[in-house]
This record gives sequence, C-alpha cells and structure tokens, in this order.
Amino acid sequence: MRKKAILLLSDGSRFEGQSAGAEGTVIADLVFTTGLVGYLEGITDPAHQDQILVQTFPLIGNYGLNEADMSSKSAAIKGYVIGQLSDTPSNFRSEGDLPSFLKKENVVAISGIDTRALTKILRSRGKVKAVLTTDPAQASLDVLTGRATSDLPKAQSDSIFPTCRGLADRQVILWNLGASQGLYEALQAGDHTVCALPKDTDAKTLLDLQTAGIVISDGPGDLADYADLVPVIKEVLAAKVPLLGIGLGHLLLAQAQGLAVTPLIPAHHGAQAVRDLQTGRLFLTNQSNHETVALESLDSSIADLRYQCVNDQTCAGLDYKTAPAIGLQFRPEGRAGVLDGLDALARFFELGEE
Repeated sequence: MRKKAILLLSDGSRFEGQSAGAEGTVIADLVFTTGLVGYLEGITDPAHQDQILVQTFPLIGNYGLNEADMSSKSAAIKGYVIGQLSDTPSNFRSEGDLPSFLKKENVVAISGIDTRALTKILRSRGKVKAVLTTDPAQASLDVLTGRATSDLPKAQSDSIFPTCRGLADRQVILWNLGASQGLYEALQAGDHTVCALPKDTDAKTLLDLQTAGIVISDGPGDLADYADLVPVIKEVLAAKVPLLGIGLGHLLLAQAQGLAVTPLIPAHHGAQAVRDLQTGRLFLTNQSNHETVALESLDSSIADLRYQCVNDQTCAGLDYKTAPAIGLQFRPEGRAGVLDGLDALARFFELGEE
C-alpha cells in the first residue's frame, strides 16, 4: 500500500491522496499543464524548474517513459500532481515506469486526487504557492509561509549543449536561459551549426561571434529575474542580428522593444490553440507561460501581431518591423507530439538567409 501524501495550497485548500514518488516535503509554485501526452517532457522541462506540476489529463504513466523523450537530462520539477496513476506501462518504447523514475529523481508526487477541482482553483488565481508532503506534520500553513521557495534555478547555466567558440559559417547561437533538448535538436535540423551561451553572456560576446541568428530560449522563474538581459537584447537589436525569442525570451524581446508584459490568468502550460493571423491557419502549440505581451501596448510601427491564442485572444507571437526579429509565446520545436510550430522556426532561418 502506498504512503499517504498531502497537497496544501496557500489559500487553505487541501487535497489528500497517495504518494507516487519520493518521500519528503517540497514548497514551490503550483502550475497546471494540459495535453494528453508528453508528461515526461513536462517533468524534465527546464522551464518548469523547481515548480510543482499538475497534470490535467487524468491518467498518467500509462505509456511509461523513454529517455529519448526527455527535455533535459534529469527531472526539473520539485513536485508532481496527477489524478490516476498507471504504474504498469504498456508501450513498446517504454524503458521503465513513472513512479520509479520520480523516486530516482527525488520528485515528491501525489496521485488519487481531484485534479479537475484543483485546476479550477489555479485557473482563477494563476500561480499558487503550495506544500506537497508525505509527512502529515508538514501539511500546515505555518510550514508553507515559514519556508521560502528556492532562488532562481541555476540549471540554465549548466549547459548540456556545445559552447560557442570562435567563428563558424551559418552558426546559430542558442542563448540558453533554460532551453530544452528538443529546441537544440530542432535548430540542428535547420542545417546550421548550433552552439550555446549562458544567461550572463554580454552583448559584445554575442556580437563578436559570426552568427546567422540568435535564439533567446525559454526558461524558468519570473520575468523580473531576467531584467538585466533587456539592455543586452537592445544592443543586439541595434546591430540588426536576426533574433528569435521563445517563451521567456519572447517576453524579454518585447520589453527590449518597449512593449508591456501582463500576467496570464489562467497561465498557459501545455497545449494551446493558436491562429496565424497572416495565413488564417489554426494550429496546436505547446506553451509554458504565466505572462504575455499586453496587446494594448502594441505599436504597429514596432511589431505586428502574427500569432494569437484562440481561447483567450492573447498574444502568441510577434513579427518585428524595426529589426529582423520574431517573438513566439509557444515552443516551435515539435516535442510532445506538437509539430505545427516548426513552420515558425523555418521563418527564423529565413531571416538569417536574408
């Protein structure tokens, strides 16, 4: 019989279920993600670093896990919340079961709770701090308010990708704020040499390297944690180097162009339908954002709204006019079964060719 686990939210909401991973106590921001597949990609996604992740799809673990599907080399999340756990996977690609992986990665997890009711709370409030524990004594608001979450994760600095050194023809620089393995592989598929530089790279270093373009990746934490990057992006924009901002990178690019950013409630984690306003095409995307570019701040002399989220009409991507730059609220790399965004990535490569 599995051990009891408790999830307690900062508003006092309490959910009791069974432990589905490691034993212990974690305190972190609680976010939900949609999508029928891709749970391993979400667990290992650097953009979810140090969060407690809720799966809205009720049955999780049924196809097991495969290392080739991981977004990074290890789990990024601190806690995991699912409705119904399948610990006996059935899939020809499966290399193991989900509970064993969560225990190995020291991720505290809970299953057997009403994730629909939990998601309704999160939809109305955005990010919520919570404690997830297998120790009933730790399931109290005193514990929740008395302990702080971790600082901005350092995972994005520990690049698993080749570092940019010297000059190379058709070189694409991945400015790594917390990039996934899928993004790196998608950039490689574009017939370019791809290398990475860390978050604290200055503008001179970026511009001294011969490059066909710079990709500002998605990443974990709050936008305010990256405020020091905005002046650097402004310098790169002034040099007319092709830029692609993804997720967090898209928001930083918008701020560098003087546009405002506003909270998303509910946040966008997982599958989101998007419309290309230029072609009229409707397609599915994978997102991980709790902020968006405020459309009321959009100046037509700076950028055009190219992509728009269908459900809430928020900004999903911009084409800039003052520089060769594109901003995407969604992940274009085609992971977790969402392939339609690859066209947007091709448009970035075309900027480099021009």
